[in-house]
Amino acid sequence: MLLDHLIPSLTRSWVYEELAVLDELIQNYEQAEQQDPAKLPYLEERLWELVQSQHLDEDLQGAERDFPAFVKRLHVWLEEIKSSLIKDGLHVFGQVSEGERFIHLMQALWMRVFGCPPGTYGGGVDVLINSRNWQSQEDLGNVYTRWSGYAYGRKLHGRQVTEVFARRLAEAEATIKNESSQEIDMLEDDCYYIYHGGLIAGITTHSGKAPRSYSGDARDPERPKVRDIREETARIMRARIFNPKWFAGLQQHGYKGAQEIAAMVDIAFGWDATAQVLQNWMYDQMAAFYLFNEERREWIREVNPWALHQISERLLEAAQRGMWEAEPEALQALRSIYLESEGDMEGA
Repeated sequence: MLLDHLIPSLTRSWVYEELAVLDELIQNYEQAEQQDPAKLPYLEERLWELVQSQHLDEDLQGAERDFPAFVKRLHVWLEEIKSSLIKDGLHVFGQVSEGERFIHLMQALWMRVFGCPPGTYGGGVDVLINSRNWQSQEDLGNVYTRWSGYAYGRKLHGRQVTEVFARRLAEAEATIKNESSQEIDMLEDDCYYIYHGGLIAGITTHSGKAPRSYSGDARDPERPKVRDIREETARIMRARIFNPKWFAGLQQHGYKGAQEIAAMVDIAFGWDATAQVLQNWMYDQMAAFYLFNEERREWIREVNPWALHQISERLLEAAQRGMWEAEPEALQALRSIYLESEGDMEGA
């Protein structure tokens, strides 16, 4: 039995595939700086090739003219990815975590205004996105404003003041959402993009420019951090979304594990629609990692054909809306997967 809202075991993200190669190259580079400088030109070339192929220069907003300084920044960024905690599968009722899983679970445990109309809950943004009844970020910003433009106070209980709220949004220059839990991140729950993403869309709509937006990380109270939401998106993508360890954890849960992947794609899409936080390589990698990898795709199809259909449909929508500049070959492959999954569903 799965209980969705209980805390699962957590595990360190660590590094994998190209990130593991990069980690070793950085160590070699730092060692060569001290002991064998003649190797530095070769290592710089190899590092930069790998950085560009993995779009890490986009994470870090380009390279420093002083390459050693850039390597130091890259080292710090990779350490953040390595030390991130990700879910090791889902919580299973009646099963107690052991060893390292138990330790990480314990770490996770230690560790008014405007709102929606009275008696309701939500920001309205997800309604438009899930119904596909929107054309632009402005549509999402306007619906967020309408749903959230009710005032509460000592003598007010949900008075509709949409125009007042819109003026407040027009004056805002920055947004931040603080996080203090190890068990969830901004790509695991649609509430994140509904409220924070909706707020960003609302400010952009009424002010005419995107605000500076941040994610406050207080999961370790001794070392709080503030990241730009695009940087936070990249951290989560590298630490969890494209980490084979996360996929392997979900494989233990069959239908529900595949459903979690489809939900993640939906949430990432919602974030991009409201706050434009996804880079093109992230869409490329979602398609490649989950759909173009035959072994992973066939597992999703076997345990949950509806999830495969949902993922391919959402990625095709992102391309159709211009959110993802997909290569023609990728689009053709996606359409084939979508049509095949549609047939699987009809057969089921």
